[in-house]
Amino acid sequence: MIISTCGFGETGSSAVTDYLKECDGIQVSDNFEFTLSSTPDGLEDLAHFVMEKRGRQGISICAIQRFEKLIQGRAKGWSVQTGISREEITLATQDFLDNITQVQYIGLSPRINRSESSFVKRYIGDSLILRRIIRPLEKKGVLKKNIDVYPMDTVRVSIRPDNFYEEARKFTGRLLKGMGLDGGKIALDQAFSGPDPAKSFPFFEDPYAIVVDRDPRDVYLIAKKKALSLDRFMPSADVETFIAYYRLLRKGMPYLQDNPRILRIRFEDLVYEYEKTSAQINQFLSVKNNRRKTIFVPERSAANTNVAYRYPELADDIAKIERELPEYLFPFENYPGFDHSGEMFMDRSENNPIIRAEKKDGEK
Repeated sequence: MIISTCGFGETGSSAVTDYLKECDGIQVSDNFEFTLSSTPDGLEDLAHFVMEKRGRQGISICAIQRFEKLIQGRAKGWSVQTGISREEITLATQDFLDNITQVQYIGLSPRINRSESSFVKRYIGDSLILRRIIRPLEKKGVLKKNIDVYPMDTVRVSIRPDNFYEEARKFTGRLLKGMGLDGGKIALDQAFSGPDPAKSFPFFEDPYAIVVDRDPRDVYLIAKKKALSLDRFMPSADVETFIAYYRLLRKGMPYLQDNPRILRIRFEDLVYEYEKTSAQINQFLSVKNNRRKTIFVPERSAANTNVAYRYPELADDIAKIERELPEYLFPFENYPGFDHSGEMFMDRSENNPIIRAEKKDGEK
């Protein structure tokens, strides 16, 4: 079983990952976002161009090359963060691509990749030598065979191979095994996208997703005032842009339809309705938590909720969010007994300095 927590950015999915660390029989890998499927040029994009879209101008060729380039660019970081060797990443990728390739040859890549070639290859080899010298000689009949001076690559063609998804599952499984995760229940971070986790399901064995969302007021304030440069991916300079961004990410989400492999919760649910929400997670994954509140402590995480009172200077922005996004607001007013005035923290629960200070020597 492959389990992944996923969210929308600062929505608190790491809280669920921390909770899963307390559960029996789950191997948790959360020091690395396993975004191989949903990232641009990843497995979802590769599947789209290989399995759904076809054309003469090398659509699948480009998709395979971009996927290979993605892996090459990330291999070093993956190796450092997860322990899997770069050699194993390269071998697993090559085996995957070899197994889905139907035709392979050395030839001219489509222009989308030629544009990424060096200046010398593009302008000296292609434009100058080819167009000014070789082509005129060919037209005159002087040359009787091809002279390849422009950038030549290994070209892979794959159009709707029957084994694509099977090989993709072998590929991700091999990577996970190289990370020391093999068999049983494995929990990953961001292996599926929050807006549409099921789109990545075909690439994993027995997938389950826990999608975590969060009150937009807290997301906005954390991005604007607390996380700062860590949340540069999210617009927080002005509240109107944030509101549009927040709504667009959640517009027409397929998982709103019933899917037995997707559990949708709010970060606040795990804090304010801990017993109910933890029972949902346990039932959803068929697990037991015999170390409750040793890593994820809802009473401490309450400090990361309902934070508007901390920033009175942004009251007007909060009022706009409340008017524009009422369907996403959490009813904090229904939980007057909760203390959310503690120290906010941006790291995972187990790395919270408050928790570390309370651990005694020898405590695991």
